[in-house]
Formats: sequence, structure tokens, C-alpha cells
Amino acid sequence: GYIRSADDWHSIAGSIEAIASLNQAGIRCALCTNQSGIGRGIFDHQALAGIHQKMQRQIAAAGGELELIRYCPHPPTAGCRCRKPAPGLLLECCTELGVAPANALFVGDSLSDVQAALQANCACALVRYDKEGRESYAIETQARALGVELVYDDLAQLVKDLVPS
Repeated sequence: GYIRSADDWHSIAGSIEAIASLNQAGIRCALCTNQSGIGRGIFDHQALAGIHQKMQRQIAAAGGELELIRYCPHPPTAGCRCRKPAPGLLLECCTELGVAPANALFVGDSLSDVQAALQANCACALVRYDKEGRESYAIETQARALGVELVYDDLAQLVKDLVPS
């Protein structure tokens, strides 16, 4: 199902602290997310804003921040430029942050995330978090076939590996 409200949203263990650790290491963070529940009428922009506010509060309490949050509200059939696997959201964030895509690392948990990163010419890491009970092994196999070498169990593990203590 969909996370429909801030009450429904809970962070993945270690992810809030991982974002704060990235920030404390001087690494800027942004979020690019597909939110087709809006386009499908399951929840609205205001509900999503509440979820993002809760997320931002938790990240701030840990000493970090997401500089940008961008989302695609369209259903998969819309054919828009912003819905991953299209690169639109990633390119928009890079432009707004003044970062060349080649100097950005996009972290995702789905094949569409990997495809968006590669189309945007960003480096890419895959986290195996499996939110829908699907086989993360199949996603990992496909991502590796596309050239993704950075694969981790979760964001916290990735940060431990990439950010010196």
C-alpha cells in the first residue's frame, strides 16, 4: 500500500542518522521520489508535504538536512519527464544544487532509480531495502548488469563504507 499521511510514515532504521552523517561530512543531500499516489487520487500534495515535514524534522534533530525534495506526482501512464526511470527529477536537483550530474551519487532501491541515475549520468548505488516484499536479488542482478557496483543492504551501511569515521 501507500503511505498516505505523516502518521503512516516511519523512517528506515539508521537512515536518518546516515543522512546526518553525510551532511556532517560535507555531503549535500536531496530526495527525488515518485509519488503516483497523488496522481491516482490516493493522497494529495498536502499529505505528502506533511510526510516530508516529519522527515525533515527527524533529520534536523539528528543534525542533518535534505536541501531539496522533488517528487513526481504523476501516475506511471503519464509519460512525463519527471517520473523515474526518466532522469528529470535528478537533473532538476543537480541544476538547483549547482552540481554536475557526473559529480553526484544517486542512491536508490529500485531498478527505476538505477535507470534514472544512469540516464542522468550520475553515479549510482543500490540499497537492497525491499519495501514491497519483492525479490531484491532480481533488482540487484539487473542493476549490476547495467554496471552498478555499489550495492548495500541499506543507507546506513553505504554511509559507513563511503564516509570515513
